[in-house]
Amino acid sequence: MSPWAFCAGLDDSPRNRKGCPSLLCIAKITNIHQQLPKQGKYAEALPVAQEALHVAEATFGAQNPNTAAAIEQLGEVYQAQGKYAEAEPLFKSALDIREKAFGAESPAVAQSLNSLGELYRVEGKSTDAEASLERSLAIREKALGTMHSRIEHYSEVRPIGDCRRRRA
Repeated sequence: MSPWAFCAGLDDSPRNRKGCPSLLCIAKITNIHQQLPKQGKYAEALPVAQEALHVAEATFGAQNPNTAAAIEQLGEVYQAQGKYAEAEPLFKSALDIREKAFGAESPAVAQSLNSLGELYRVEGKSTDAEASLERSLAIREKALGTMHSRIEHYSEVRPIGDCRRRRA
């Protein structure tokens, strides 16, 4: 399948002069592959997430932070399907790209660490999960401050406690 197949009929020219898909095309694919998992349509979400990654790589390059987002979203689809072995290298790849692009203390890195930590938690790897989630939370606390009202809402807080209880 062409990386632009989901853009057919979107506009007269889904690719720009350089042969890259238009931003409208990328937005359409992103929207589709974010909505399907929310609807529990994981089998349908997989080819769309794969397509989104292909488009991101063709548009931005393999080591671009925008591509890291598509990599991570594909990992989330695999995780939702229980395909943890397929999800883990994708989460690690997204983390690596973001660390290189933004530095180890970036909130974007915290997002990747959270995804990886949640995968480890679901797999029952409590020690690995706790380490990833604590690092993610530390980055967010450093960026926002420990008393920021959003800290308690981040998804790392509850799973860290779950990991600690499992180890105890």
